[in-house]
Parts: sequence; C-alpha cells; structure tokens
Amino acid sequence: MSELRLCPFCGGEAQIQHDRQCGVCRVICFGDTCNVVPATFEVEKESEAVRFWNTRTIDLKPLEELYERWKASPFGHELGKVIRQMKEG
Repeated sequence: MSELRLCPFCGGEAQIQHDRQCGVCRVICFGDTCNVVPATFEVEKESEAVRFWNTRTIDLKPLEELYERWKASPFGHELGKVIRQMKEG
C-alpha cells in the first residue's frame, strides 16, 4: 500500500475505510479539527483510492506572475514552456 498524504484541509492523517459487504473502500479524513471531512469516491481497489486521495492540484499563479516579470529573458522563455506543459497535463 502507498503512503497517504495528509489531509489538504486540516493537515490531519487520513485513513482507508473498507466496506467489506460492498467490496469497496475510500480514503477519508476523520481529523478532530477538520471541518469538511473530505473523502474519495468509493472504489474497488485500495490503490485507486490512495491515488485519488494523494492527487493535488497545482496553483500556477505564482509561476505565471514570475513569468510575466521574466518573459523577455531566456529563463522566462523556459518557464513559459513549463507552465504550458503543466496546463496541458
């Protein structure tokens, strides 16, 4: 099993929750300070639930602001290529 990342909302530890009757599992945060109780969809494979939980988005705004300051330089050109690749996935 892969290691679970901490909850993106409270920083608490997440747990894998199994429903053996239905044959599914999900990852969920039961942190005492977590106000949203995030969870993945119920899926059949634990590895898939872990992958869903560990997936995070990337905030490109700081990189885009840096690009605007440096776009005329060789560094800015390379940074622009990286940002385009990240947006394309």
